[in-house]
Amino acid sequence: MTILLTGTHLTPAIATIQALRKKAPEAKLVYVGRKHTGAAESVEKEEIERVGAEFRQMTFGKLHRHFTWRQILELVKFPAGFWQAGKLVSELKPEAVVSFGGYVALPLVIWGKLTGAKLVVHEQTTGWGLANRIAKRLADVAAVSWEEMAGQGVVWTGNPIREEIVSAFLQRRDSGIESVSSLPSSSPPGQFLYITGGNQGAKAIDGVVEKILPDLAEKFEAVSVSRAGANTVTELMYLGIPAILVPLPDSAGGEQQKNARILEETGLGKIINQERLTGESLLAVIKELTGKSINYFAEAKKSARAMVEPAAADRLAEIILREGLEGTEGEERKYDK
Repeated sequence: MTILLTGTHLTPAIATIQALRKKAPEAKLVYVGRKHTGAAESVEKEEIERVGAEFRQMTFGKLHRHFTWRQILELVKFPAGFWQAGKLVSELKPEAVVSFGGYVALPLVIWGKLTGAKLVVHEQTTGWGLANRIAKRLADVAAVSWEEMAGQGVVWTGNPIREEIVSAFLQRRDSGIESVSSLPSSSPPGQFLYITGGNQGAKAIDGVVEKILPDLAEKFEAVSVSRAGANTVTELMYLGIPAILVPLPDSAGGEQQKNARILEETGLGKIINQERLTGESLLAVIKELTGKSINYFAEAKKSARAMVEPAAADRLAEIILREGLEGTEGEERKYDK
């Protein structure tokens, strides 16, 4: 069986590949992605090959919700990307095509449908993205990360979590450790600050943090400062890490603001909008958050973890394999027609 996976959300794809590799070691897994994200080199190829899937690169045109002059340049890429997608699908003859959303996925979704492959679409955010909203109409199975989005033909799987994250949590739980600050051997307990910005980084956060590094030398409990992508938020909630979230201002449909509110409502984190982000405001919120009681965080972590499905990758992998097997046993495929 050949399974083609694609999308602009990398970590749930990695988690799903890990689950598929365990459940169907003989399956051919191919991930179609990007060599660059914006002006930066993408980590997709390295990470996908690390978990045992083949990586293929394509030219993609990006869909924008509002027309700009850049959209004209992106539209030029669509014919080339669509042709490449058709050629790749004809070559691989996948039984299933899996979309994790984003402009990368749409040409492959369309070709998969045209050639008779089973189509599985997974949405990680609190609302359907533009590409996945289109793909959903063509899908054999549409799956979501948040239970309240399920129903009317949409199934809830949860957001796939990488093996490394699940293992880290289980090790901490089994050893009785509740603070991530105990994990890095170079950091004494209570002095660990994790700063991340997704796979494209976050210069706005980095610049502010650099200005207050001397003040951050004070002792504090483990805390994360990050953007609010759906996958980052899911992993923070699962691990129970207190977080200060700086949503990406121009995220599609304000999705990062919505993701951040989910975590904030559990009590596990705070939001600082980027226009209010300064060294002083960040330091004040870090001190506020880390000044909470142990009992407060125990309840917040419990609330956050209750919203996350740790078996999501397995559940999604089972759906993909079931659909793929139906594809192999069904009507004659359309690749050569």
